[in-house]
Amino acid sequence: MGGRPGTAAGRRGGGGRSGGSTGAKAAGEVEAKRGGYEDGRCEALVCNKALAVATLDTEVDVCSDPRVLDGMSPAQELCNAVSMAALSGVGVCCWLLQPPWFVRGPRTAAAIAGAAAHLPFSMWYHACLSRRALEDAIENWPRRLDQSFIHLMCVAQSWALSTSAAFAWFCTLANAYFAFRLCFQCPGALERMVNIGIGVFLFGLAGLARGDVEEFLKAACWFTVGISAMVCRLGGWGHSIMHFCLGGLSY
Repeated sequence: MGGRPGTAAGRRGGGGRSGGSTGAKAAGEVEAKRGGYEDGRCEALVCNKALAVATLDTEVDVCSDPRVLDGMSPAQELCNAVSMAALSGVGVCCWLLQPPWFVRGPRTAAAIAGAAAHLPFSMWYHACLSRRALEDAIENWPRRLDQSFIHLMCVAQSWALSTSAAFAWFCTLANAYFAFRLCFQCPGALERMVNIGIGVFLFGLAGLARGDVEEFLKAACWFTVGISAMVCRLGGWGHSIMHFCLGGLSY
């Protein structure tokens, strides 16, 4: 009585089996698709959440590889490492070639030394990202050292550009606090970027206070273009473009 074809119970049982079969089939297709991504065939694309959602037709973010930063490929990370040399490279070229407007001295030496001190840590971090050698692309010591030496570079630039020892010391203490937060108190990604922006703005103010209005505006344009490229990503190449723009800022 409970299982004859055509009865309500039979129809309910058949419908349940059909629904279960359809659900299992759909789940299997999703798992197969997810497995294809996790095999590494589309490593750079899988970290694009919008693409992952559109492809898998699910609200789950399948970017399961924390070693990837902003979906950038290994080749793009290598370019990030090499392009960072633009910042200190411009200063070194000016020191060696000595164009008419360039003056060799302790201030220009400090500016170049600060940029050069940061270079190996930035290259190390991006090289690690290229090899997928970091368990987490954000929370790791290569990144902390990279960003800490950005603050050290800001200190060097402040002393190079400022005619006020009091202001230079203020910039030093501010950047020292930012670096301490970075290394020992794990601030969020937004705070890190804001602190770096403040450090750069402060040493720019040192030059502006000295009367270098034209140079300040040109540097601000280079910085704005670089940051815009990094934020827009430009297919993963925005970070490298930002590094090249830092060379213009240095000039």
